Amino acid sequence: MNKKLLSLSALALLLSFSACNNDDDNNNNNPDLSGAFHTEIDASAWHADADKVILVVADYGSGPDIYITATKSADSAHFSFLFPYFNGSDTVITEPSPETDLRFQSASVVNGGLWLEDSGTLTVSRTIQDGIETYTGTFSGSFSDPFNSSDVKVITGGTFTAKRLL
Repeated sequence: MNKKLLSLSALALLLSFSACNNDDDNNNNNPDLSGAFHTEIDASAWHADADKVILVVADYGSGPDIYITATKSADSAHFSFLFPYFNGSDTVITEPSPETDLRFQSASVVNGGLWLEDSGTLTVSRTIQDGIETYTGTFSGSFSDPFNSSDVKVITGGTFTAKRLL
């Protein structure tokens, strides 16, 4: 678990630096890589900003993993999903799984809460078209605070679309 947390932290730091390299003056040649990420948390709607749905494929040594983050800028709350890269057009992952890490964090790292998946499902489809790899999926489940198992978030109706340029 600590190895995954360290890897996720390093990847998040890398993303924060690489996200600033975009050439905003020349949008005509840049494909649309905006995504979508919606769910209900304890029956309240939650939507990430379309330009804050980020997809990265990284090799941690045991094989490539897909890392998707989705952030809501208004309060910095975010979801992060880490799961193994797959070559098929779809996969279903039943949570919890030792190969995945699904989490929700409210607000900032210092003042926010953290909830990890306890149970649920994650379905993912992968397509490639015109040099863009797109992952679409659904998710739902029960997420709990790792330090207080009675603090549970019920996640329902989750959908996402995340893209990356090949």
